[in-house]
Amino acid sequence: MSTVIGVMGQSGHGKTTSLRTLNPLSTYYINADGKPLPWRGWTKQYSVENSNYLQSRDSAEIAAALQRINGVPEIKVCVVDTINAVMIHEEFTRMREKGYDKWIDICQFVYDLIVSASELRQDLTVVLLFHVAVDGEGVDHILTNGRKLEKVHLEFLLTILVYAKSRMVDGVNQYVFEVQANSSTAKTPMGLFEEMEIPNDMKALCDAVTAYQDGDELPGRESQPVVTEQAESGGDLDIIIERMALDGISNQAMSEMLVEKECLKEGDRDFTHLSPDVLTALLDAEQWLKVRFRLVPHLKGIKTAMEVSGITTEKMDAYCEAKEFGTPWYDIDADILRQMLLPANWDKVAAKAATL
Repeated sequence: MSTVIGVMGQSGHGKTTSLRTLNPLSTYYINADGKPLPWRGWTKQYSVENSNYLQSRDSAEIAAALQRINGVPEIKVCVVDTINAVMIHEEFTRMREKGYDKWIDICQFVYDLIVSASELRQDLTVVLLFHVAVDGEGVDHILTNGRKLEKVHLEFLLTILVYAKSRMVDGVNQYVFEVQANSSTAKTPMGLFEEMEIPNDMKALCDAVTAYQDGDELPGRESQPVVTEQAESGGDLDIIIERMALDGISNQAMSEMLVEKECLKEGDRDFTHLSPDVLTALLDAEQWLKVRFRLVPHLKGIKTAMEVSGITTEKMDAYCEAKEFGTPWYDIDADILRQMLLPANWDKVAAKAATL
């Protein structure tokens, strides 16, 4: 059973903006609205050439795309932005039809889409974006077309539905997700979040939901190791925690590696239980680089791509130096490395590096 996350909100309040943190290499974006994505460089991340982008409002084409994605294990997140655009398309293409049948068909499509999205493979998350309407009591809810869908109440089909909101703070537009009902129909499972609002960050939301379903730590805590008391080696542990934060290594990923290495017991995430020898080893620059290559996705991806393409470290360093990215290659900006990994870019990078 796959995970379905609903995101509703008014236009311009951050629904699509939240998607900026997803990894394009493992995300498929269905652009039903047909609008450009609201961040710099999105066309290099999502495109037909990259095999991770579809622009369509046709319900049958979108349903077929979901089934196709179900057979592509590399895709971990699929987004449909927005469901309302598909409903409007269905309504207008059949506007000359008389009778009630077209409204039943539109209702059936939306119902089937949400249900079928939840029946895909377990490691896939489907993110459905919706516009909102306000009812007679001032409560924001999912906007639907026709009275038939109003009676269905799409919210009951969703376990996770967050409300994208924005507000001005010190002259800056701040985007957030509201995760519980507060003049809206937003809802999340009990214990998933402790706060009423969370950052507008789809990757963080997806990670939090996965951790919750797997029985892992509460969201917001998984990025920091559990430290009950500061041990005598606390200074070393502080350095390791800082390195993890700098490289974006989660507590869960680090713990799993340490359990595999038999440095921690199964299920133990308290890093104060690490022996002084293990802490000392982790502080070693060469050993930490091995940790980074194993646990940091973009570094692991580039290293694998280099091995497949026959690009040595020396050639990669020469390429990065020629591009003025800096050296060594594994210390340059993470966003640059992620861009290099895109299928449309890597062939060019490898071809150029091979000549240096």
